[in-house]
Amino acid sequence: MSADGHRHDHDAVAAAADLSLCQVIPNLPGLVYRRSRTQGWRVDFASTGADWLLGVSSAELVTGSVELASLIHPDDRTRAWDAAVERLSTNGTCAIEYRLLRPDGVQRTVWEQSRAIVDGQGNLDAIVAYMTDITELRAVEAQLVESELCFRALYEFSPDAVIYVDHRGIITSTNRQTEQLTGYLKDELVGQPVETLVPSELRARHGMMSRAFADRATPRLMGNGQPELWLQRKDGSRVVVEIGLAPTNSHSGGIVAATIRDVTPRREAELAVRNALREKERLLREVQRRARMLDQARDAVFVWDSARTISFWNDGASRIFGIDNADAIGRPLRDLLPCIEPQLLDEAEAHVAGDGQWQTEVAVEPRPGRRVILDLRFSALTDVDDGLVPSAAGVLAIGTDVTERRQIERQIRRTQRLDSLGMLAGGIAHDLNNMLMPVLTGVELLRGDISAPDQVELLDMIDVGSQRAGNIVRQLLTFAKGGEGTRTVVDSRAVLAEVESMMRSSLPRSVTLVVASDGDVPRIEVDRTQLVQVLVNLSVNARDAMPSGGTLTLELGVSEIDELFARLAPGASPGKYVTFTVHDTGMGITPEVQSRLFEPFFTTTGVEQGTGLGLAMALGIVQSHGGFIQVTSAVGQGTSMCVHLPPCVRTDLAPLPTIAAASPAAGQTILVVEDDRAIRDLLARTLRRAGYAVLTACDGAEGISLIGQHAAQVEVVVTDLRMPEVSGATLARYVRRVAPGLPIVVGAGAVTEVDRAELAAIGVDRVLDKPFTAQRLLDTVHSLIGRRA
Repeated sequence: MSADGHRHDHDAVAAAADLSLCQVIPNLPGLVYRRSRTQGWRVDFASTGADWLLGVSSAELVTGSVELASLIHPDDRTRAWDAAVERLSTNGTCAIEYRLLRPDGVQRTVWEQSRAIVDGQGNLDAIVAYMTDITELRAVEAQLVESELCFRALYEFSPDAVIYVDHRGIITSTNRQTEQLTGYLKDELVGQPVETLVPSELRARHGMMSRAFADRATPRLMGNGQPELWLQRKDGSRVVVEIGLAPTNSHSGGIVAATIRDVTPRREAELAVRNALREKERLLREVQRRARMLDQARDAVFVWDSARTISFWNDGASRIFGIDNADAIGRPLRDLLPCIEPQLLDEAEAHVAGDGQWQTEVAVEPRPGRRVILDLRFSALTDVDDGLVPSAAGVLAIGTDVTERRQIERQIRRTQRLDSLGMLAGGIAHDLNNMLMPVLTGVELLRGDISAPDQVELLDMIDVGSQRAGNIVRQLLTFAKGGEGTRTVVDSRAVLAEVESMMRSSLPRSVTLVVASDGDVPRIEVDRTQLVQVLVNLSVNARDAMPSGGTLTLELGVSEIDELFARLAPGASPGKYVTFTVHDTGMGITPEVQSRLFEPFFTTTGVEQGTGLGLAMALGIVQSHGGFIQVTSAVGQGTSMCVHLPPCVRTDLAPLPTIAAASPAAGQTILVVEDDRAIRDLLARTLRRAGYAVLTACDGAEGISLIGQHAAQVEVVVTDLRMPEVSGATLARYVRRVAPGLPIVVGAGAVTEVDRAELAAIGVDRVLDKPFTAQRLLDTVHSLIGRRA
């Protein structure tokens, strides 16, 4: 073939190749362009793909009306345009990803593959590049990354444990919660058989369940009737779990995703709910049982709702308010209980709404003529709606009839006040005795030295005044100790006759005296004078209560006191009593006055008519004899005062010790121990004038010292009972230890039964109640010396 022929063939091939490119390039999914060095690296060829990819025509690029570099995002321009030339000069190829910013504002991401075209000397002469749009691809990839991150977050931070197991049963992946649930670290579980988490005795069963699941290969939801399983933790402990299974496929084969949930808290909660339901049923039965018991209670129990309508009313409420259950249920509270003030109900509901409960005490009259004191306790009544949420259902009220209790408490408080005043009176009497002793003793000593009539008259006046003061002291002691005079067995009818005789001469004609007595009344052991004083005092009060006239009745009889009555009367005990009753038909006594009737110094008359000590002293005397006073009175219907005294079981008393006749003193030594200087000096002077030698001590300690020094000379010890530091009783004990036969005389202003018992146990020979006279002292000393001789 000739050279022309070869050239012809080469041109033909080149023409065919150009034709193919012209057909292929327009159909490429992108832009093919070329830029040459001779054109300043401007585009000198661009395919038709520029129109939809760049938003400009290929002609605009080739003519230079639009620079391709201007369409590159400013942040990527240097890297994508200028640096590409340098890289192509070195490597010959360049692949790069960058962003375009089209004239219409649309931003696209493109991938460009460039190739260098060199000249005959190997220098970069032109660049041919293929650009394709990867905007959608990068968006999809971003979504995939975001999905992967979300999945990873859900996977790692799921509240349930998640384990991936391959077809061999080997753990391939775990999340964080798996470590918390199993106690294994991730690296300790990955690569281990899943049976590691199954208790050994349950592994055979687990294997069968795994094979059955593999055969079906369908998802198994957690719960949904699936059995609960046991999971064994690293430390050997076990927990109850639920498992959900989801089969998946991967390039390495089938994988199962197991979601494991610890249901122990749920089981505990379910158990707690079941227990709560059982407890609710038990409480309901208990409430029903107690509701039946409430009908047996003496208290009034009733319930009202928010509309103040009665919804519960027990038999106790029926007894107190006199309204049957059938008549009470469903009725408005205001209509049912008009005896309770509306303000009290308002206050009760306010307190119950705030504090849940409230208590008060109120006097009501549920029926005409029947007045009771109720201790009312209110509390919020709750019901159960669904076993879990309590809801207010109304107000529960419990009323206890405390009328009898309050009466007893008032009587006890009155007795306590009397006891306190009695202690005060005893202390006053003791001091007054010490004051009167020098006066009475001094009068007796002066009578032997004074003969002038006017002076003798003056001494008589002093003596009379001292005796009257002594009587007041004895009244105070009677009030303080209840009276402890000389008691003898007396005929009860003789006492009644004496009171009758005294009262007949003092009654006005408008008052009629009636005396009545049972035929066989036991004798009583009393201080007759004191008892007559009590009955006369009550009779005078009865007379004064009938200023317009009436009937005064004196009755004597026998009464039997039972336990119920004894609880209502302070000082009373069950048994038989001799009863003196003083009854009048006068104006009566109000309940308020009755509650204070026996208070000392309480009087309803003017100060000029009395001191108010009469009834208080009468009560003290009666109580000292083991009895009590019962008062029954109603305004306008008169008053009855009943003096109850225990009968005497003896027919006589032992005779009182007699005092031997006085004999002249022969210089015997008498020890006088007294802390009051005036009394001590007068006692010593009295004894010395009678011919005795006297040793004196100012207190018990000095008395003990003198006994230790002069026990052989002393014939009689005369000591005060109450002295500071060392008392007369302590001194007496010492005397009995060092001189057993030495007579002891104790003087005291207020001697209690306890004191007398103690002195008798020590062996004291005589007890002289202050104030005693000089003659009484001398007679006692002469008697004891004569007995010792």
